[in-house]
Amino acid sequence: MEKYVIFGSVIWYDGHGPIFMDAQERINELLHHYEERTGFVLEQITGEMSAYQVSNTLFPIGSSALEKWIALGETNVYLSYLVAKGEIREYKDGLLNKYVRM
Repeated sequence: MEKYVIFGSVIWYDGHGPIFMDAQERINELLHHYEERTGFVLEQITGEMSAYQVSNTLFPIGSSALEKWIALGETNVYLSYLVAKGEIREYKDGLLNKYVRM
């Protein structure tokens, strides 16, 4: 998202909300949200954890199977980002990928 450059006034049709004109403001809001969420994900990693275990701390019980699947996908995105930033390490433990803070 940080690579987006806005040229003049453009109407944006958001897939998750209303139509808006100030794309740069919305991009800044999303960047702030993702940065906060990434920090929250990092805080949840205590010891060696699988993506499923991390996901369960982010999205507590009571979710349907579909919601759990979507939550796991979101969790994997944040974990991949944190690995790329060097904030956590990913390693194989049998068939599972595990994550640990650096």
